[in-house]
Amino acid sequence: CKKFAGPSCYTMECPEMDCKEGWALLKCGGKNYERAKACFEKALEVDPENPEFSTGYAIAVYRLDGLNTTSRFRKAFCVQPLKRAIRLNPEDAYIKCLLALKLQNIGQEAEGEKYIEEALAKMTSQVYVFRYVAMFYRKKGFIDKALQLLEM
Repeated sequence: CKKFAGPSCYTMECPEMDCKEGWALLKCGGKNYERAKACFEKALEVDPENPEFSTGYAIAVYRLDGLNTTSRFRKAFCVQPLKRAIRLNPEDAYIKCLLALKLQNIGQEAEGEKYIEEALAKMTSQVYVFRYVAMFYRKKGFIDKALQLLEM
């Protein structure tokens, strides 16, 4: 704590700690998403090119967009953070799925499908990726393809 001196002798300022707190808050449900977003923002202030910080921020903003269904403008707010997270970590199939779903929701389904195909091509056996890809195809009307993915 001496090295990372903060306002209290029992705390320290460290972007990695802010990131860990953000991930923990994301796991604790919707009422904590705003705090999680703030943690990732704080970490990004110190290291704006960190892929983990950017991914956490993008996920927090995506989930906040999902909770706020009243504003069409707000729904598109997470697209840029998701694209930035993909730029910093192009192998992350999960983020590609989230971006694809958001693009589909705002009427850019063709671009979203590009990210879905990339996610499927680079994916290992990540169950949640199959789930999000199936959601994309279900919304698109391809029920058989969605069911096939869910069976996998």
